[in-house]
Amino acid sequence: MERDELKQRYALGERNFRAVNLSAADLSGIDLAQANLTAAVLVSVHLDAANLQAAYLHGVKLMNSSLQQANLSAADLSNADLRTAIMTQVNLNEAILHQTDLFGAKLNEASLLATNFYDAKLIRADLGKADLTEANLDLANLTRADLTYAILRKAHLLWAKLTGANLMAADLTETNLTGANLANVDLTGAKLKGTNLTKANLTGACVIWKDLTDTVLTGAIMPDGTVHA
Repeated sequence: MERDELKQRYALGERNFRAVNLSAADLSGIDLAQANLTAAVLVSVHLDAANLQAAYLHGVKLMNSSLQQANLSAADLSNADLRTAIMTQVNLNEAILHQTDLFGAKLNEASLLATNFYDAKLIRADLGKADLTEANLDLANLTRADLTYAILRKAHLLWAKLTGANLMAADLTETNLTGANLANVDLTGAKLKGTNLTKANLTGACVIWKDLTDTVLTGAIMPDGTVHA
């Protein structure tokens, strides 16, 4: 399917585009709000390497779909359904994903610079080696997410839920984790220089304290259950 056909069908009121192949398509700036691009059973919607820069995809359904290496920079995916989507090496720089459901999505090695994941669901998502520099993850649910070797420099995770997440060797330099739930998190080898952990819950966390220069732990619940002064 080509861009013009998709836009024409959408303009005529069609909203169900299940199992279409749009790999490498140029869909930059396209408006597909509320469209259904959900993959049918065993048949994935393919948007690999597609250009969806600045596309308006509010509420779009893309469950189980493949968007590997797609360009979604500055796209609006708020309230979208991206459960178990394959988004390896996707470009979501400065994209909006307010309250987006990314349960089990594969975002490993993704570029997520200044991406807005406010109140998004990233439960069991794979964010290994993803670059989340200055991303907004306030109130996001990252329960049991894989963030090994992820870059979270200056990211915001205020009151985020990271229970049981894997943050081994993650870069949390100057990250704001105020009030975050980090119970049972693995922080082995993580960089915590300048990290704000005010009132964070670190109960049962696996962490080896190395460079804590400028790290803020005021009111944090430590791994052993004690509260830091």
